[in-house]
Amino acid sequence: RMYRDKAAVTLASNQVHLTEDQRLRMYERLIAALADPSLQVRQSALRAVQFQTGQTRNFDPAGSPEARESALGEWQRWLEAYRSNM
Repeated sequence: RMYRDKAAVTLASNQVHLTEDQRLRMYERLIAALADPSLQVRQSALRAVQFQTGQTRNFDPAGSPEARESALGEWQRWLEAYRSNM
């Protein structure tokens, strides 16, 4: 687990010099990964998006499907707002 945590944060920290379009694509992919069937993928995606944004939007990778879906909706609204402010 420690390796996965470090890998997610390292990946996210290497994204400092992205263009706005590249950053948007990164956010799109990370937020999409929050819906992955694999708990490990959801955990890594949340770590990376939290590192980038400082937010979790109350997303719990191990939460119930209903709770995850609700929090994923929060992330999708955040992404739409981010996209509209580009």
